[in-house]
Amino acid sequence: MRAKEELHAKPLYGQSFSPCCGRTLAELPPYDRITLDPDLVSCGRLSAMDLLLLSGQSISAGSGNDQASYAMAATVTTLCGGSVSLLTAHNMVNTAISELGQPVECWSAELMVRVTARAQQLAGS
Repeated sequence: MRAKEELHAKPLYGQSFSPCCGRTLAELPPYDRITLDPDLVSCGRLSAMDLLLLSGQSISAGSGNDQASYAMAATVTTLCGGSVSLLTAHNMVNTAISELGQPVECWSAELMVRVTARAQQLAGS
């Protein structure tokens, strides 16, 4: 009896693992295949990015993320007139970053304003 064939997303250029489940091609079961159509992916495993998104952790990937996150949290605290603690503001910033749904490689001013505004909204001010 043949095992059910699963379809995996092709590795991104320059990478050796499937983005749908994080496994290398050598780690895939023998009957599994790679598809070029992302809508056909059927492996059902969560990728590392999916797990990170579901964990609620910040998904920032670029340099300077700690400084940007702190600066945005301090701004949220100030905008809320001190009614929101720095720790709460930082949590709201991380939530707003995770809502972006993709890693942040570079913090543009526009992106920082969007994240700060969303964090302020989440903080209830």
